[in-house]
Amino acid sequence: MSSSDINFDQIESYINHQMNDEERFAFEQQMNSDKTLADAYALQMLEHEAMEKMLAKELKSKFSAWNANPPSDPVEQPTINPEKSHQRSAWSRYKWWIAAVVLPILSVALYLLMMPKHFDNKTETTKTTQDTLPKEEDKYAASPEESSDKKPSLPDFTPTDVKSSEDLVYVDLVNDAYSMPQDLFSELKSGELNTSSPYYKSVQALSSKNYQKALKILGPSSAADESNIRYLRGHILYNMKNYKAAAVEFEAITKDELLPNYQDARWYHFLSVAAQLPHNKKQFDKLVENLMSDEDFEYKAPLEKLVAEIKEIDN
Repeated sequence: MSSSDINFDQIESYINHQMNDEERFAFEQQMNSDKTLADAYALQMLEHEAMEKMLAKELKSKFSAWNANPPSDPVEQPTINPEKSHQRSAWSRYKWWIAAVVLPILSVALYLLMMPKHFDNKTETTKTTQDTLPKEEDKYAASPEESSDKKPSLPDFTPTDVKSSEDLVYVDLVNDAYSMPQDLFSELKSGELNTSSPYYKSVQALSSKNYQKALKILGPSSAADESNIRYLRGHILYNMKNYKAAAVEFEAITKDELLPNYQDARWYHFLSVAAQLPHNKKQFDKLVENLMSDEDFEYKAPLEKLVAEIKEIDN
């Protein structure tokens, strides 16, 4: 999707909780697979937060001024026909003052809701976690009979986890270093996997970028899961931007150096932890120290590069 094709009204509806469950599910799935749309959403969320802070600051200033020096007659009182006038209650005496305060606030709020959104094509937008998956992915798309008639549950996808521009800078750097391991998809073509197994079907869904379905097929995380299941679930969660849960899956594999994906899991565990910066700085620093001191760590070069880039941000 190009920038000119983005439906900003749809993004506004999502942000303002004006979609039903099915519409939200479809929109989140689209953001999972569309980098441009996800970038536009992240930027629009930042705009909303900035405007809300500006409005709150302005209103607070006005209320403070009015509280210190209340206006004696905020608006001109209408002429009243003496023949039809009655003794006014306390409410009627002050309703015009209340209207003078409330109406400007409502006008500003309405303007914020209706204002058009424009993006400069030259503006640098933030990157998302989605890397390009194999072009053959359509060959492995789930068949119609695998689809369920049940109402889809919402994915474990929370874009609002990234709430500030500072968070986005770290996520941006980490996702530059992340790439989906292509050997996951090469297994689909090898013919060695049981095509009816949950693992095979989950990889199929992952190759089609249907992360929610891929996660649902594997089921909830369990300590009894085999390492290949936890490794696959870790990548699904990472691409759903649930970095904290992804870190748990990858870390479980790093406990046993004899497991097939041991070295890879250490690297992806590190990325999952780094993507949560700056909120878990102590955990990140300890992990960096352990990996840097391990001469057998196979991802030393990209590790050093990423750590250097993160230090530049911190400084």
